[in-house]
Amino acid sequence: MLDNNSFLPVSIQEICPTLSYSFECRYSGIAQFVDILLIRFSGKYRYGSAGSDDALLIDGVIKMGMTLFDPNALIIDLREMSYEWGDNLDLSFGSSAVKTTVVVGVKCRKAMSTLAYGLESKQDIVDNDFFFDDLEAAISNICNH
Repeated sequence: MLDNNSFLPVSIQEICPTLSYSFECRYSGIAQFVDILLIRFSGKYRYGSAGSDDALLIDGVIKMGMTLFDPNALIIDLREMSYEWGDNLDLSFGSSAVKTTVVVGVKCRKAMSTLAYGLESKQDIVDNDFFFDDLEAAISNICNH
């Protein structure tokens, strides 16, 4: 039995066991400021409401990266993340004060499209200026703004 002074160890991996993330930075030549922060997510975003914690993790990782690295721009790379359904995923995007793009791949593109445009829509998520299916195109978009 636990009393009020007992603490149990917890880990993010226990709460979101199917997702991983990593940070990569591109530095500017001037004083080595972070020009672009690239956050890569991989693994499986859990289906439906089971993915609510996954959405919170993604949002928290983005906020942590923005705080730690203070970049001029942000790229969120979802190409290696499998995503089928879950309403909370889009809460993480666009909350940043810097220019942001999202890169999608075959593992999440269709579901991201239905999240953005609805189940019956034929529109593709990359029709939105915020989303890309190619990392180089996302970098180019950031650099040209």
